[in-house]
Amino acid sequence: MVSEGHLSVEEANRRLNDLIRLTSDIVWETDRDFRISSISNSVLKATGLLPQDLLGENLADFWQVEPGVELSALKPFRDVPATMTLPGQKTGHFLLSGLPIFSRAGEFVCIRGLLKDISRRVEAQQALLDYQKKLEDKVLRRTQDLEYANRSKSEFLANMSHELRTPLNAVIGFSQALLGGLGGSLSDKQAEYIKDIEMSGDHLLSLINDVLDLSKIEAGKSELYEEEFVVDEMIDQSIRLVKQRAFEKNISLRVITSPSIALRADKRICKQMMSNLLSNAIKFTPRGGRVDVDIELEPEGWAGISVTDSGIGMTDHEIEKAFEKFGQIEGDLSREEKGTGLGLPLVLSQIELHGGSIDVQSTVGQGTKMTIRFPADRLVIAEQHSLF
Repeated sequence: MVSEGHLSVEEANRRLNDLIRLTSDIVWETDRDFRISSISNSVLKATGLLPQDLLGENLADFWQVEPGVELSALKPFRDVPATMTLPGQKTGHFLLSGLPIFSRAGEFVCIRGLLKDISRRVEAQQALLDYQKKLEDKVLRRTQDLEYANRSKSEFLANMSHELRTPLNAVIGFSQALLGGLGGSLSDKQAEYIKDIEMSGDHLLSLINDVLDLSKIEAGKSELYEEEFVVDEMIDQSIRLVKQRAFEKNISLRVITSPSIALRADKRICKQMMSNLLSNAIKFTPRGGRVDVDIELEPEGWAGISVTDSGIGMTDHEIEKAFEKFGQIEGDLSREEKGTGLGLPLVLSQIELHGGSIDVQSTVGQGTKMTIRFPADRLVIAEQHSLF
């Protein structure tokens, strides 16, 4: 009889064999030299090998662990990655676990363990990695195609802008000549029509010039012709270009008292940036408002030139839109005056070309402050230069 709570050896072995038959893992047993003394029938399904063909063979001759990994017959090991070359030169992947068995007297008996077949899991992971790599390659190729298309577009626009500008200058020149009396006197209606032609030509030329400059930067063909110049003088020259427009809207245009500094930069581009910022400020400032220009020296050594208006201001979304190419802010003031939608994107590209940045602060109904910031290495020290 078997007392309650205890199993006979036969019953224990029967239960063990039932578990071995039910599990999909390979159950094995070896001596201290890892020679196989017993292995379950599940090895046939996992490897295609018959159990009897493996008896007496060394476990390591069939399942290879990674280089540098050593299995000890006297110490347990768990989930050690191992591979096996299957029929058809296919690689099988397994997790190898083993437990040394000792007698009550402490003598070594055998090693018993499991081999878990994870080939499908490894194949699925590898397929996922391969798919991810294909996606990354596809994205890279697509990005390169888009960059090439963008450069081609910029080069096309730059070339077309040159072709358009030449006849357009002729149209503007002849319009001005006719208005000046060349070819005889004009009736009031004729003068009005020709004036419209001249104004439309000027607007189109401004658009073409902006497109040309922006395209050059995007195509990587824009160069800086650097020189040292006094910022106050550059600001005065820029103000003269927009002074009439401010006068027509009765807008106060002021230069705040500030330190006189000099920059090492492209003066023509800097004047263009200032003209765009001033024109934008005047455009979005109601009649009777004000536009201030200020020079700021930051603690980090950067130099900033700011244009502050008392205009309609912008929301964060409108600021983001304003810096998009051909982006237009909707409103009564924007509809009153024509714009290309390239002014601020051009300013952003041009200040970045100088290694700088642009800072925008705006409150709806109160106004906007835009500051182009030049890095410290573009600031000229006054005492070392004769232009002061």
